[in-house]
Amino acid sequence: MKYCILFGLLSLSISLNAQVTKVEHFFAGSPKAAPLFDLFKNTFLLPVVWDYQTWGDFSSGAITLGNVAFEFVGYEGVDKTTFEGIALEPQQSVEEFITVLDGAQVMHD
Repeated sequence: MKYCILFGLLSLSISLNAQVTKVEHFFAGSPKAAPLFDLFKNTFLLPVVWDYQTWGDFSSGAITLGNVAFEFVGYEGVDKTTFEGIALEPQQSVEEFITVLDGAQVMHD
């Protein structure tokens, strides 16, 4: 997969236009991730990118907001709904992009 997940706010010292092809998706963790996914899917009638599913202690589902996906994530220990991160598609290899992020001291996973 050619995505690098970033947590927190992006450092303004990085010229993202030169480093990133697109924002692939962003996500929020919540103890109510499934009902939130259902709200966006069934009430707001937004198209589904992938259905809400569970794999062990991790659950995920995403809808599209046009040109970006919004993922709802549930996992062991999540106790409040918070913005968790953003997934970017880098122009270069993930390894090269990680070097850029490390150089700018941007946390990533």
